[in-house]
Amino acid sequence: MGGISKILLLSCLLCIQEIWSNEEEVDLKTQWSSLDLQDYYSPCGSPRPKAIPIQEMFSVTQRDPETQFQPNMLMLPRCEDSGCCGQGFHCVSINTTEDSVMVLTKKNGRTDMRRIHFVLHHECTCRPEGESLLSYKPNEPTPS
Repeated sequence: MGGISKILLLSCLLCIQEIWSNEEEVDLKTQWSSLDLQDYYSPCGSPRPKAIPIQEMFSVTQRDPETQFQPNMLMLPRCEDSGCCGQGFHCVSINTTEDSVMVLTKKNGRTDMRRIHFVLHHECTCRPEGESLLSYKPNEPTPS
């Protein structure tokens, strides 16, 4: 049963308690614990693997749609969408490291090897949505 279904079920239980309050006693604490919402709730804290297309590791101005990468994606630990935060907050990385991998590139019939740099997320926390976070693209040329 999905998380939304369990929440709807709880709402129905509240309605049933109101209807049955005179006829039958419903112990909502027991009903709530039987739902075991911990199976569907994950607090922000640990990143989860996410498939990231290598093209997205570059800014829009640095992307070349004619270049093909092999592999075309990497599974990287990410904080985004990895856990629940309160309303007005989102899950962001607070501990990262850089790494790199060699990938095969193909463009205009020419095949090369290229080192792709990326950031690994190790720890997450909830921060206000309006808080400015650095949008770091490690494959960008460094400004001179």
